Amino acid sequence: MFLFSYKPVEVVVAEILGVVESKKLSVRLVMEKYFRNTPELSPLRGLVRAYIMGLLKKYRIVDYISQSFLDIQLSKYDPYTRNLLRAIIYEAKFRDIPLSRLLRVARILEKKGIAIGRKDFIHIKEVSVKNMVKNLKGVERLAVVYSLPEWIVEYLVKLMGLREAAKLMKAFNRKHPLWLRVNTALISRSEIIGRLKKRGLEVYEDPQLPDLIKVKEPIGISNIPEYREGLVIAQDKASVLVGHILKPRGVVLDATAGPGGKSAHIAALGGETFSIDIKTRRARVMRNLFRRLRVDDLTHIVVGDSTNLPLRRGLKQVLLDPDCSSLGRLGHSPEMRLWIKKDYIRKYSRQQKLLLSSLSRYMDKGSELVYSTCTLTLEENEEIVKWAIEGLGFEPMEVSPRIGLEGYSIKEAQRLYPHLHETVGFFVIKLIKV
Repeated sequence: MFLFSYKPVEVVVAEILGVVESKKLSVRLVMEKYFRNTPELSPLRGLVRAYIMGLLKKYRIVDYISQSFLDIQLSKYDPYTRNLLRAIIYEAKFRDIPLSRLLRVARILEKKGIAIGRKDFIHIKEVSVKNMVKNLKGVERLAVVYSLPEWIVEYLVKLMGLREAAKLMKAFNRKHPLWLRVNTALISRSEIIGRLKKRGLEVYEDPQLPDLIKVKEPIGISNIPEYREGLVIAQDKASVLVGHILKPRGVVLDATAGPGGKSAHIAALGGETFSIDIKTRRARVMRNLFRRLRVDDLTHIVVGDSTNLPLRRGLKQVLLDPDCSSLGRLGHSPEMRLWIKKDYIRKYSRQQKLLLSSLSRYMDKGSELVYSTCTLTLEENEEIVKWAIEGLGFEPMEVSPRIGLEGYSIKEAQRLYPHLHETVGFFVIKLIKV
């Protein structure tokens, strides 16, 4: 339906995704700016987000239809036009949209020299995805079916084996529960569960982490009073695990802290953090978060570079959750699929080594460091840890709680996966300086 006659929802989706793809930004950030600049379109926000998430998790199928059925090469067109075409094909194939509407929206593309007619839409609606991809083989077929770049499919199959990788890739496109961490500095888990159940939410205690709640169906968390009051925070189970592994004792340096969820958790567990991030925008996000959760007296924000800290020595506990290729977030942030390249792995592994090398200089014997990432690659996880053990004087520690699988060749590490743990893909290990 056209909620606004001058701005079809497909156009809104294309305008947002055009910016997301061309500038390699998150959907969330682009949507925030888009609706801030066009407040009259705010009623579309929920529909647009659901539409975009659905489209991104089917984009390779949509692109395959465009190229193989319509003989349209998407690379010839600008990002806006490309994503408007994707939006219309996605509607034709996966949404129950009247043909008359599809034809009206398709007229917008005629001005770009792209003609899609009634017979095209009927054919797209009728053909099954299974028949559509039957001539594709191996990695190419899996990449189209699960809407992932081929290099990612190839990497995951090599890492995990075909059967397990297929389960993981399927999970990337499935809805997962919402995890809420209880701000136990302000309220108990049992009390918050009671309040949320009174609001009609289906919530459960997590049996493994004492301050975590699972919400069965995703909700607009910002609309819940308990969220606005700072009593709960949306935080993935894997991320919450980090704080419990760290077990803060006194002052903790969170070396790459933005957007601040782990620092806030450390404060709730009784620690005090120096929360460092190189980006001013992330620092602003942290400031607002810490104030909402009422932990700003225990969280000291520093805008700076953790590879060049004005310190001598004396760090006792360090958390390093550095920027990474983020393959574990392909389900939560599917927009990454549009631009992520294999050389990102090498780029981030260099940065991770630089950070570890710098931080180790400020750590005395017996100091502890928790290293975590939301990616699945060996190069940014086990290989980084082996490098730190061999060259920086670290040793892995046994920890509790243990939730994930053992790391590859490093049994003390933990790996978490969407299809096994209902989390983002994640890696975490605790190291001690010897």
